[in-house]
Amino acid sequence: MSEPKRVGRRTFLNYAIAVVATGVIVGAATYFAVPKGVTTVTAPGTTTTIERTVTTTITGTPTTSPTTSTKPYEGVKLNVCAQPFPFYEAMEPLLPKFKEMTGIDVSIIYYPEEDRRAKIMMDASTGTGAFQVYHTDEAITPGLADAGLLVPLKDYYPPEYDIDDFVKAYIGVESWKGVVYGCPFRGGTDMLYYRKDLFEAEKYPVPDTMDELREAAKHFTRPPDLYGIALRGKRGFGMNCWLWQEYAAAFGGKYFEDTTPVFNSPECVEATKFYIELIQKYSPPGGTTYTWSEMLDSFMAGKVAMLTCDWDFLLYVEDPKKSVVAGKVGYAPFPRGPAGRVGNCGAHGLSISAPGCRTEKERKAAALFIAWITSKEMEKYRLTTPAYLQIARKSTIESPEFLKAVGPHPDWVKALTEMLEVASPKMPRMSQWPQIGDYLGAVLEELFTGQRTDVKASLDEAVDYARKVLAGK
Repeated sequence: MSEPKRVGRRTFLNYAIAVVATGVIVGAATYFAVPKGVTTVTAPGTTTTIERTVTTTITGTPTTSPTTSTKPYEGVKLNVCAQPFPFYEAMEPLLPKFKEMTGIDVSIIYYPEEDRRAKIMMDASTGTGAFQVYHTDEAITPGLADAGLLVPLKDYYPPEYDIDDFVKAYIGVESWKGVVYGCPFRGGTDMLYYRKDLFEAEKYPVPDTMDELREAAKHFTRPPDLYGIALRGKRGFGMNCWLWQEYAAAFGGKYFEDTTPVFNSPECVEATKFYIELIQKYSPPGGTTYTWSEMLDSFMAGKVAMLTCDWDFLLYVEDPKKSVVAGKVGYAPFPRGPAGRVGNCGAHGLSISAPGCRTEKERKAAALFIAWITSKEMEKYRLTTPAYLQIARKSTIESPEFLKAVGPHPDWVKALTEMLEVASPKMPRMSQWPQIGDYLGAVLEELFTGQRTDVKASLDEAVDYARKVLAGK
């Protein structure tokens, strides 16, 4: 797909304000209502405090330090706009050590997924610069980079940290027009999670096709205690669109043909009807508007027989402190559709904020922090923590330590290997995607909840809107 014209800062600002004002990004407006005191948000299986500064002290941390034993960045303060992930849980205790080595004081501030994206877009586009480091992903990197709101990372990245060691597809997500803007700390693809104990007890075959997935979802739907499947339903360019696009691809659909929107094709219509059937008939009450964390919570609570979700959700479902189904889960490739086996690919990473880092010293400090926290040593360290799957370096994935960490789940390793062979990014790499995707996400949610019933007309409407956006109207 060819790349649309560059988006100016003013255009990006207008969009960022619009999405918060209209509520197109679900939850975006709620950030304005967040009290200045301590607030909590629920992540899968845990509660995380928002706007908290890490002050933990530790011993016995990895020993490699940045390139100097002095503190060249004494007094530099970095605020990270982030989203709750095991990655941060594992790395937060090491921040005092990093400050001791460099003088850089790092605070990580958490928001739910959609709020995190909205907060970053507003901070960047208005030039507020409250954050020096952004938690970026495939959904927002193109727009921010195109508007000049991210700093090219390689200009400041310390070469000894080996930026070329990252999985090519993952760092590609954190790049735009050939320029690297962020280092990934996690990446991957989707697969099928299923209740192995239920399937084995009833000698029910694991689904390998979409038709088999539907039949299995029907078979295990036994309200009110058990439902066949949970899916993302909540509107948003990075929420329901993320999973819907993989089902659409399995049916042969796509978002764009070159720069022409085609997500109203017969294939996308068929995939949407299939998705609607699953989410309306075989999902838990309220499942039509589930976020990824809500669908995961329902699975970990033992209420759902299957999920199609990210590879590293293994971290949650196999944690006996968070999941009642730990040790009872099986893993298989994402079911093949009429178009065969397909896999999505995405990544989350850290980028330097242009408005947040206005001086060379700040940019160098931010790059050093990003390089350190995503370094080979830190990834190897995370293999010993509950965040052992939130990694992005080739050397880590190929290491014996990684195989040892995931050893108890050979079916997961096999499924991941098969999926990575077919995985590729499905989300459009264009700066206008958040605006287009939010509109499509709202349409999809209304279809999932039954507010709309005409699938073709609804997708036609979303495509018409996409054409207007691409035309600058």
